[in-house]
Amino acid sequence: MYKIGDFSQMGQVSVRMLRHYDKLGLLNPAHTDEWTGYRYYTLDQLPRLHRILALRDLGLSLEQVGDLLSEPQTDDYLYELLQTKRRALEQQLAEEQARLDRVAARLHQIERVHEPVPYDVALKELPPQRIVAIREIVPHLSQTGAARDRILRHLYATLDAYHITPGVEMAIYHLQAYTEENIDMSLAVEVAHDVELPSAESILDLYSLPPAPLAASVVHNGDMRDLSDVAANLFRWLGMNGYTGAGDSRELHLFGRELDWCAKDFVDNVVVEFLIPIEKL
Repeated sequence: MYKIGDFSQMGQVSVRMLRHYDKLGLLNPAHTDEWTGYRYYTLDQLPRLHRILALRDLGLSLEQVGDLLSEPQTDDYLYELLQTKRRALEQQLAEEQARLDRVAARLHQIERVHEPVPYDVALKELPPQRIVAIREIVPHLSQTGAARDRILRHLYATLDAYHITPGVEMAIYHLQAYTEENIDMSLAVEVAHDVELPSAESILDLYSLPPAPLAASVVHNGDMRDLSDVAANLFRWLGMNGYTGAGDSRELHLFGRELDWCAKDFVDNVVVEFLIPIEKL
């Protein structure tokens, strides 16, 4: 018989945890002195303690450990628990990797804050553009890819049904500031000035983008996933040169249709013009 302190030394677990295991019924002392309350353990209890510790090290809860210790078919149950645990760990790793990528991106932004903007910015006047668009508020940034795919498919299918020839494809962001939630955007195509939609059409909108006497423009040739960096640097250029945004930003797809290029996995070789109507601060 070993006192609880000696048994804790052998099992390399604290006395507090042994008392906790006793309270939960995971590992009861072999004997408890009715007068002193001292707990005593035996050597043949050491394997059970090591099993508890091994299962805890796998990330299982004490409740799950208790079920395993009392379950006659422990192998099947343990396999099921570990499969669930592995999926949870894989998800956690993916989330932490995404967090690490965001931290790295923030550090990169901080390091570059005083560097020159790595894009050539041109100033131009924007004429009015007649467009057919679908406007939608996307609940979260993570859903924009699926939303864009769905909206563009509906847009082109409807235009084809109406025998309307689409021009340059674009995305329009109706945002006053950066946000990751409730993203108000339109996906649109330029159309001829004589185009009309049927009066019964309720999803597509036909209207003219207003002209802008002054706009800042960047033409990006590369990965479409870098567009957020393009936009951030363009707004940085505005601040460095005494301008501010004065309207919805536009993303013109000079490479063609987004659906076609994504289907061919050509998102790393696109030509996009990013435009922001501006005014002097």
